[in-house]
Amino acid sequence: MAASFYRELLAITEEIEGVLALEEEGYEEHLAPLLQKRREVFSRMADIPLDREHAVLIKRIRVAEDKCMALARNRMDILQKELLAMNKGRRALVAYGKQA
Repeated sequence: MAASFYRELLAITEEIEGVLALEEEGYEEHLAPLLQKRREVFSRMADIPLDREHAVLIKRIRVAEDKCMALARNRMDILQKELLAMNKGRRALVAYGKQA
């Protein structure tokens, strides 16, 4: 029984990883329901003891979580750079006026 929860959690985490790897707009729409499903699985797992037999699944979940975190940090860095470039453009526009 517990193994099925871990398998479900692993599948959802890998799916989240796939969504984060997408380079398209609107990925948040796909991400939100997956995160909700993940929370629901965690809430059902609250009373399940950790067994050695689940160690392999737990390790795979942690590897997938690490990949998700790296992808999310990378996406955040890209967004911060884009925002900084936009702000620099606005400051230049204010300082020099629109010259067309």
